[in-house]
Amino acid sequence: GRAIIPIIAGAGCNVPAIIGTRVLTTTRERLLAGILIVLVPCSARTAVIFGAVAYYAGWQYALLIYGILLVLWVLVGLGLNRIMPGASTGLVMEMFPFRRPHLKTILRKTWFRFKAFIYLAAPILIFGSVILGALYNTGLLWDLTTPMSPVIEGWMGLPAVAGLTLIMGILRKELALQLLVTLAIVEYGDAARDNLLLLMTKQQLFVFALVTAIYIPCVATIAALGRELGWKKSLAIMSFTIVLAVLVGGLVNQFSRAVGWS
Repeated sequence: GRAIIPIIAGAGCNVPAIIGTRVLTTTRERLLAGILIVLVPCSARTAVIFGAVAYYAGWQYALLIYGILLVLWVLVGLGLNRIMPGASTGLVMEMFPFRRPHLKTILRKTWFRFKAFIYLAAPILIFGSVILGALYNTGLLWDLTTPMSPVIEGWMGLPAVAGLTLIMGILRKELALQLLVTLAIVEYGDAARDNLLLLMTKQQLFVFALVTAIYIPCVATIAALGRELGWKKSLAIMSFTIVLAVLVGGLVNQFSRAVGWS
C-alpha cells in the first residue's frame, strides 16, 4: 500500500518517486517499486507521446500507447512477484493528531526535499549535457548509427538517425523529440519543423514514442536508482528496460506492418 504514492509520483518525475521508495520497509519492496516506477511514463515521456503521436497520428494512438504501457506494467509486476516471492508488509500506520500546518514548517520541509532532488539531479544533467554535446559537435555521435542499424532499422523499422535521438533521450526524454525535429529540419528544411511526417510515417512515430517511453530511464533517474538501490541493481534495471523496449518495439513494428499499417 505504501508503494502507491511513489508510483503515482513517477508520473511527474521518476527521480523523487525513486527517492520516495524509502518509505518501504523491505529491500524486495523497494526493488519492485523501483522497477515499476521507471516504467511509469513521466512528464517528459508524456511530452514525446503527445508531441509526436497525438499531434501527427491522432489521440487514439497516443491512448493506445498508454494502454500498452499499462498492460506491460501489470505483466512486469506480476512476473516480478513470481520471480521474487515474498509477503507484503501490512499497512498499519500510526495516526497522529491533526494540527493546522505552519507555513514555516512547510517551507522548510519542502526546501529539504527539493534540495535533495537538485543536488542529485542537477550535476548529472549538467555533466551529461557536456558529454553528449561534445559527442554531437565532434560528429562521434553519428558514428553510433552503424552498429545500431540492425536493431533500429531492421527490427524496429525506424530510420537509422532515430538511434541518435534515443541516445540523447538518456539525458532527458524530451530531448529525443527535440533532436528528431532538428534532424528532420536538417534533412527536409523548415517545412519539417511542423511536419515530422516528412521524416517518419505515423507507424514509425508510434513505435518511436513507445520505445522512448520504455527504454533506459534518464541519467538523473539512473543516479537516483544507484543511490537508493545500489549500482548493480541500477544497471540491472537499465538492462531490463533496454531489452524490454527493443522487444516490444520490434513486436509492435512487425505486427503493425503485418496488419497493413506502415
